[in-house]
Amino acid sequence: MYITLGVVGKEEASNSSPSDAIVRSFQLLPSCVDFGTLKEGTFSAITVVMKNVGVDRCSFCVKQPPPATGLRVIYNPDPVAAGLQVELQVQLFAVCAVQAGEVVEPKKLISQEIIIHTEKDILYLPVTANIL
Repeated sequence: MYITLGVVGKEEASNSSPSDAIVRSFQLLPSCVDFGTLKEGTFSAITVVMKNVGVDRCSFCVKQPPPATGLRVIYNPDPVAAGLQVELQVQLFAVCAVQAGEVVEPKKLISQEIIIHTEKDILYLPVTANIL
């Protein structure tokens, strides 16, 4: 509970809490991406909606995953107005890169987090896939 001074100088109780503070953030829908099982050499893409749930215009930047994962994110880097949304296209080219001396496994699990830097937060978008 916060105490504020009124016009007359009396103390007034307020039920506002720190959670009532101005929200400046994004919401990811869906909050995680699962490509399921893919055959090696195939391409797949899933669209993630990034909605600005704050009250101000906000900018963001996506840190691209390492190329060896076969993942990349296509997006428009312009700021997003309050209440609006932008689409992120998460693309996966299913590859099972075999290093010299490795035993070839029939299946490869990809588990990667895409990092999204906003003005106030860092968001993590988990991505999973099985490659045959």
